[in-house]
Amino acid sequence: MIIDDDPGNNFVCELVIKRAVADVDVQTFTQPARAINYIKNEYRQNADVPTIVFLDINMPDMTGWDVLETFNTFNGLMKQFTIFMVSSSTDPRDKKRADENSLVADYIEKQITVEKIKNILS
Repeated sequence: MIIDDDPGNNFVCELVIKRAVADVDVQTFTQPARAINYIKNEYRQNADVPTIVFLDINMPDMTGWDVLETFNTFNGLMKQFTIFMVSSSTDPRDKKRADENSLVADYIEKQITVEKIKNILS
């Protein structure tokens, strides 16, 4: 799942992910609220649907940090998700904040590459 307000970036990320993983379903969202609603409606408390989320930090309506706060209210549902904060920001405070958040697996600098995807999956 890709949550990023930039449709061009989402398109490229989806292509890269599909190049790295042959048979994968990629959901993209340019509006974080829609991604949250999708998760609420499509995922269930105990469903076994492991999902990797690439979450942009800097978005206009709702930042990646805001999305994480909402995810905190999902209780047991979040065990299905591995979240990677993605940003073009070089601000060390963003990386530190991502490292300190228990919901975040890692911080990735844009652009996502096939190599980065393969490293995540290994």
